[in-house]
Amino acid sequence: MINRIVMGIAAAASVGMAVFSYTNYQAKVAMSADLSQTKTTLDTTSKNLDTTKKNLSDTETKLQSTEQQVSSLSSDLDKTKSDLSSTKSKLAQVEQEKSSLESASKEAKEKLEKLESALAGRSPEQMEAETKEAKSKVEEMDSQIKLKEDEISKLQTQVQKFEELDSQRRKGISPPGTSGKVVAINSQWNFVVLNIGSKDNVVENSSFTVMRGTKPVGTIKVAQVDESTAVADIVKTAQPDMAPAIGDSVLSN
Repeated sequence: MINRIVMGIAAAASVGMAVFSYTNYQAKVAMSADLSQTKTTLDTTSKNLDTTKKNLSDTETKLQSTEQQVSSLSSDLDKTKSDLSSTKSKLAQVEQEKSSLESASKEAKEKLEKLESALAGRSPEQMEAETKEAKSKVEEMDSQIKLKEDEISKLQTQVQKFEELDSQRRKGISPPGTSGKVVAINSQWNFVVLNIGSKDNVVENSSFTVMRGTKPVGTIKVAQVDESTAVADIVKTAQPDMAPAIGDSVLSN
């Protein structure tokens, strides 16, 4: 009887050990799967973090470039305003000088008329000499007035040009027919460099069509302008696999 009890206990112990070993094995398998999944998740998170860091670095670089463009645009706008103000001031000065000359000419003409009236009874030689002198002064003043009028006309043209340029810059419109060439490309930042600039009346934010022969390639928008060059962002292309290339022509929209 005792032997049977002992054998029963031993059998139960063996079953318990088998159950415990199986349960322990299943737990290890589950832990190994969790550990593998955790490592995979950690690798993915690490890659995402690296990508985020790179995007942040690229964004900071582009932000610095944008700030430089804004600073350059502000500087160009201030210079245009300064040139316009200076030209207007000079125009006002020349107009004042013209007014003074016109007053002096009018006064000289009045004196000439009085002199001609007062010359009655004098010898022809005296009358001719004094009349000639007075007429010479009037002609000299008329000549100076003409020079001032020409100068005023030139200054008014300059003022109009500066005002139109300022208006075009504010509206982001380069003069119709403005054309140039693509001389450099930056594929990473998606922009091109043109061989035309402020001397060609190119202004910031103006739009150009890129042409390859007679075929449109895409559209660009001017971001920064120097005297003889301009930087423009590539806004869109005519086809997904088509992009501006060095030597392509550009024409203002």
